[in-house]
Amino acid sequence: MLHSPHHNVTKVAPPPRPFPWRCPTCGQKAVEPGVSAYRAKVTHDGKIHEFLIPELRLPICRSCGELIFTGAAADQINAALRSHLHLLTPDEIHAAIEQLGVSPGDVGMQLGIGEEQLLFWIDGIQIQSLAMDKLLRIYFGFPDVRSALVNAEQPLTPGDSGVLVR
Repeated sequence: MLHSPHHNVTKVAPPPRPFPWRCPTCGQKAVEPGVSAYRAKVTHDGKIHEFLIPELRLPICRSCGELIFTGAAADQINAALRSHLHLLTPDEIHAAIEQLGVSPGDVGMQLGIGEEQLLFWIDGIQIQSLAMDKLLRIYFGFPDVRSALVNAEQPLTPGDSGVLVR
């Protein structure tokens, strides 16, 4: 069965008790772990993105079909959004920083963002914008860019090509 965000959706924190749970919509004690195809509609970077998650794992009411969105379901939706938009994953960002042998604080300072913001992306708490994702890819992929950003506090001077350089 394909569900969409307009069909029986309720966000609640999962109770710390075993299944079955009581359904917040129909009141039946019929909520069990389940898997459902889900058409997500998520706003990111000021745009609405729609994509299919073929197997979203979340509690579902056997009686009325209500989907119960937990933190684990939100994590799956966020991962699917990153995949849909081809964004770096938290693990990829973390691995790139580790590979460079620098700290998140150093990367944040060079990119002009706070370390806390970078840690939010690494921990999966927030999803970086497409523009920041592109900047991260450029930063991780090009040593000359990292060198230029380390020296960003130096005054700009005209280079041989007439372009301002440091």
